Amino acid sequence: MTWRDAPQVDFDSITNIAKDYGDVHLIISGVNYTESPWLVKDMGEVTNVLVEISLYQPLNGVKFLVDVLGEDRVLFGTGYPARYPHCAIFKVLYSDINDEAKEAILYRNGLRMLKHYCRRAV
Repeated sequence: MTWRDAPQVDFDSITNIAKDYGDVHLIISGVNYTESPWLVKDMGEVTNVLVEISLYQPLNGVKFLVDVLGEDRVLFGTGYPARYPHCAIFKVLYSDINDEAKEAILYRNGLRMLKHYCRRAV
């Protein structure tokens, strides 16, 4: 494998892990075009998988993720310092989703995860 080769991801394994550990949230990052069919196929079966948006590039991709996963399972991320933060912000702000979904993605979902897991760690 060279630096140009994408690692092969076994999506069925991720789905099975999510099913086996339903009380743990799995946050998937680096999702892009290739993973979209998996999201549509398997993410209806599991509700503990969330997707972070920094690398998701499809036109109106945030709307697609909200339509497939629901607004509570889409997490804001910038990819900083490799990417400019404003790109991810605009990706959400200019999505064809309602303001409540935008607020959920931009901060409420991340805050919910932090509260849940920080409380458990203390």
